[in-house]
Amino acid sequence: MGTIVLPQEEKKASFWARTLTRKGKVLAVRSWQPDHFLEIDVHLPGLNMHNWTDAQHIKCRVGSFAYRDYTPAGWDADTSTCTLFIDAGHNGVGSAWARSVKAGDTLYYLGAASSHQQPAANKRHVFVGDQSAIGHFAALQQLAGPQAVIEGAVVLDHEGYGGQLKAFLPRLTVQPLQKSDGSLEHWLRAFPYHEQSVFYLVGNTAMVVALRKILKQQGYKGQQIKAQGFWR
Repeated sequence: MGTIVLPQEEKKASFWARTLTRKGKVLAVRSWQPDHFLEIDVHLPGLNMHNWTDAQHIKCRVGSFAYRDYTPAGWDADTSTCTLFIDAGHNGVGSAWARSVKAGDTLYYLGAASSHQQPAANKRHVFVGDQSAIGHFAALQQLAGPQAVIEGAVVLDHEGYGGQLKAFLPRLTVQPLQKSDGSLEHWLRAFPYHEQSVFYLVGNTAMVVALRKILKQQGYKGQQIKAQGFWR
């Protein structure tokens, strides 16, 4: 068998991945119905979760030289465990990986990094996004604590997800909306103005840009708008 010679850039990437990659373990996988929205419980012994003050992103390996960022939610710092909420209903290497994961699998990841979003003290938190933002919103809700005022809306791909959102995440007090053109925009335009509101716009990047424009038109200032776009 002949020797395979990797291009220089692939050699660098391979060395970088071997050097930095950490190992965790998949503990359980649960599927919402229809089953392309997943909750994946993981054990990440290489992370110190005690000092998290804002929502984090974990860079997970989903294929050869392919990594995707997922937000840890519902974490327990003492046991180094958390849940990843993953919208796997579209084509892509990340979705394919998420649909293939099962309990007992090794999870390879590079570490956690800040999303630079955290709850605002003494403010009304308004979460607005699509279903890819559910894990991010759950993380912010945990950081905000039980006394925080949380409201908002999340547009979902399937009607059945609304009941599951309320059942599985009862403290995430956001209104589920059906997926239709303009549903979030209409909801946001009708939302009563409140000077103590801080908006967290999370999800598809084009949607986030459009929602931010609406808020600026309504007179909200830049410090009241926290935007986090996800490319799909």
